[in-house]
Amino acid sequence: MGNEEDSTKLIGRHKSVIIGGGIAGVKAGETFVRKGFNDFVILEASNKLGGRISSVVVEPSKVIVEFGANWIHGVDANPIFKIAKENNLLTSHYTGRGLGKKILFAKENGDPVHPRIVSDVDFLFGQLMSECEDFYRDQTPTPYEDDSVGAYIEREFEERISGYHGEDRQLRKNVLAQRLIGECTITGADSMREVALSEAGCFEDIPGVHFVIPSGFEMIIKILAKDIPKPNIHLNKLVTQISWDRSDATYPVMVQCLDGSKYMCETCLVTVPLGYLKKHAPRLFNPQLPSNKLGAIEGIGMGVVNKLILVYDGPVFPNDIFRLEMIWNREELAGEDEPEYLSPNRDLSKTWYKKIPFVEAIDQNILVCWISGKEAEYLETLTNEEVANKLSSVIQGFLSNIVKKMPKLVQCIKSSWKANPLILGAYCHIPVGTSAESILTLAEPVYNSRHKPVLFFAGEATHPTFYSSSHGAMMTGEKEADRILTHINDFTPNR
Repeated sequence: MGNEEDSTKLIGRHKSVIIGGGIAGVKAGETFVRKGFNDFVILEASNKLGGRISSVVVEPSKVIVEFGANWIHGVDANPIFKIAKENNLLTSHYTGRGLGKKILFAKENGDPVHPRIVSDVDFLFGQLMSECEDFYRDQTPTPYEDDSVGAYIEREFEERISGYHGEDRQLRKNVLAQRLIGECTITGADSMREVALSEAGCFEDIPGVHFVIPSGFEMIIKILAKDIPKPNIHLNKLVTQISWDRSDATYPVMVQCLDGSKYMCETCLVTVPLGYLKKHAPRLFNPQLPSNKLGAIEGIGMGVVNKLILVYDGPVFPNDIFRLEMIWNREELAGEDEPEYLSPNRDLSKTWYKKIPFVEAIDQNILVCWISGKEAEYLETLTNEEVANKLSSVIQGFLSNIVKKMPKLVQCIKSSWKANPLILGAYCHIPVGTSAESILTLAEPVYNSRHKPVLFFAGEATHPTFYSSSHGAMMTGEKEADRILTHINDFTPNR
């Protein structure tokens, strides 16, 4: 035992160590301080707090765009909304058509899509999504074993548009495909055929509009962290091993970092992203995690979603338009049973941009796009110049009927969440073959051989109904901090 507690490497002994400085870890630290508990440290592998909350300033306009968490979903029931409101961060909000500007639906050649067709498809799509959610809420069996949201919607849609033929029918299918890839950016899946139909209804939406924070979502992290003592936050601390069943009864957990530093603790809260756990759990924990915990980590899906920021030297859309919904041409591949954009044989080098469902103006000369799945991962291999060249011509095609001369694209910025070695993905979903129980399993503490809970888990992938969201992650940080305090020896929390 002497070597592992070498005084030259031992940073300290604490009641609790929080691994990860994203919103879950920071909220846990804030909860500790608020309850009067200060014997803890936060270990963050990067040089800043925030994790998947990342606000980027676009020069020279100084417009702030979000590479990570983007919206405050809903109002009163969302704790992030409460923080933002109390700190006067909500100077504007996102209400879509309420901004007084229009959404343009267009084909690749610039031809508009008739609003009636869009309205018809949206009404049916909304019905089908609600039916998907009812399987979980009513606990009724799905039509097929291991059925998916995407397969169900595609089957039912085909039946319910049986009265349409030719180009009219194909156009409706194209609009549906666009809605489904938009849904992929919400779930984080490559295809909605990956998302379990039986579990679709376990996610809960918070009522209300989606707010944005003009000064940047990172302001939430700064507000949460402001009362955490600076000595309690240790940056650039990449954890390499968590030994959680040591013979030391007082400090049964030892956390080792890449720089050789070691932290002894009574409890350890793990808040690292699911993508990181998927890759590193086998070597991160000593002894290995219980098999049910490893099974949950493996079973829950971790998708890839990236954003593209396009900066032009002048306004792109006409003044009355703020979003372009891109209705791509979708054709069946010869000899294939599925659409071209879902085919495992698709050539990403030729089709990656067709996974972009819409382009939105966040400033008169700044556009933002979302892209998910394999295409989002492929995007990370391209240079900014390659992306800019392709998207410049593609967007010009969609706008060709209303914009005769496009401004010059002067800058392209893209996120790379899959390539980020500390993140390895965007957010989670429940794939076919997995149940919501896996999220509950991941959230449960791990007990050592003395039957004492020593490992705790928080983060967006551990909330049973708000998984994949920043508010869900924040809620789990507070919940686990409270749970840890009930197990800390000789501590009575503030009320």
